[in-house]
Amino acid sequence: MIDRARAQKAHDTEVGPAPRVAVAVLHYGDPTYATKCLRSTVSIVPAPSHWLLIGNDPRNPGPVLGDSLGVPIETIETGGSLGFAGGANFAARAAAERGAEFLWLLNNDTEVAPGALAPLLEAASPPDVAMVGPRIIAMADGHIWHDGGTIAWPEGRPVSLGVDQIPNEAGPPTPVDFVCGCAPLIRLSAFFELGGFDERFFAYYEDADLSLRMIAAGHRLLHVPRAEVRHLGSASTGTRSLVTRYYALRNRRLFRDLHAPNANVAKRHSARESRTMRARALRYRLSGRSDEAGAIRSALADHAAGRFGPKAPSARTSDPKR
Repeated sequence: MIDRARAQKAHDTEVGPAPRVAVAVLHYGDPTYATKCLRSTVSIVPAPSHWLLIGNDPRNPGPVLGDSLGVPIETIETGGSLGFAGGANFAARAAAERGAEFLWLLNNDTEVAPGALAPLLEAASPPDVAMVGPRIIAMADGHIWHDGGTIAWPEGRPVSLGVDQIPNEAGPPTPVDFVCGCAPLIRLSAFFELGGFDERFFAYYEDADLSLRMIAAGHRLLHVPRAEVRHLGSASTGTRSLVTRYYALRNRRLFRDLHAPNANVAKRHSARESRTMRARALRYRLSGRSDEAGAIRSALADHAAGRFGPKAPSARTSDPKR
């Protein structure tokens, strides 16, 4: 077991006192995930200034952990289901109110290695670096889940690099097109300068959108392979849920509208995509998969009408998750 006090003293002697970092875990669904995630953070060095559990599920309030894990964990409820974007913005405001300079935002289904924070902070130390992200390892098989990100155009699809590869020796931090929202370390001054996550996305694509806005504003983003976080994957929504399909399609189209480097090419691609997805929805309906067909039709219709944010309850698919 790591002697955190001794490790903290050694860290401060070698590199100086660390900036104030708030760890925030977004809770949605099963509280076991958030508790496990927070437990994995209690031994990290340098020690965060605050631990925050952000309850983002009014049906399942976040567990009140207090000092039960050996560090003071503050549970704060958002008062609703704000999606990832809204919940993350809430967490950032809470962190800033407590004097944090950086926010380490963790999905509830992640677990961090004890040495993960130090290389992230080292990479984020230059003032023009706005956000950095770790290497993310799949819990299921130990293979890489995300090892840096790029954007595939004209689709406007964020692509995780290194997927399913066996982790190799970690190299130095490298520039990336986007930092995955699974476990980013965010410089709060840059975050608020740009207005935080765009809550029109609600869930999915908000990380890629913020990343491109940061780059456009002159900030740098870095991927840090020496920092590792393990990820279960889609504990809140399910990897193939109707809600995932709805938000992924609707938000991809919004993301493309906002950031495509060639608007005419993007417009033609969106038209082809609409035809393809309508044909797919028809096949689903004819084969008895009406819920899946409805998710596709709703995503296309809502994008066309400019209806973003959370999906209206009267128009939800049958999937009960966020």
